[in-house]
Amino acid sequence: MKALKAYFLSLQGRERIMISALCVLAAAVALTFFTKKAAAFWRAESVKLTRIKQNDGVIASRDAVDKRARDASAKLVPGQSLNQVQLISSVNQLASGASIRNPGINGLPDETIANSNLAIHSVRVTLNRVLWTNLRDFYLELQKRRPYITIDDMTVSMTDQRMGTHDVVMTLSSIEVKE
Repeated sequence: MKALKAYFLSLQGRERIMISALCVLAAAVALTFFTKKAAAFWRAESVKLTRIKQNDGVIASRDAVDKRARDASAKLVPGQSLNQVQLISSVNQLASGASIRNPGINGLPDETIANSNLAIHSVRVTLNRVLWTNLRDFYLELQKRRPYITIDDMTVSMTDQRMGTHDVVMTLSSIEVKE
């Protein structure tokens, strides 16, 4: 350190100023980098704390949620619940009742609720070149089948503006009550 100090003092004034300015600039760059990293860290910590508080609220209300789920499942009539095959058949019937021809229906993996007598079955339904009125009728018929058939996701896109046809992709689910 003494040798570095002796070297610095042996330099001319102009060289000392340039080296000092270079050191200050390097320190400013390092401080800027550190500040950005620290700000990102604190933002991430803030998000984590917010999520923890939200999860604490969910955990605290678990008993109430479980009670509502038990009450809702008690209202389900096992004879009206649908397994995957019955869901596909019902969707086909509802589509033909709404004058929709050739719906594409693909089964999705089943989801069984642990410690329960309930199973959730899902299908992806693709309707091509459907008139808006037919789609509306299909939707209204699906709504009549709630809570045994529900719409989880639905995307509608217009295919032909002159004809008023639409392409629809939706995910439907049914609840099966196992006795």
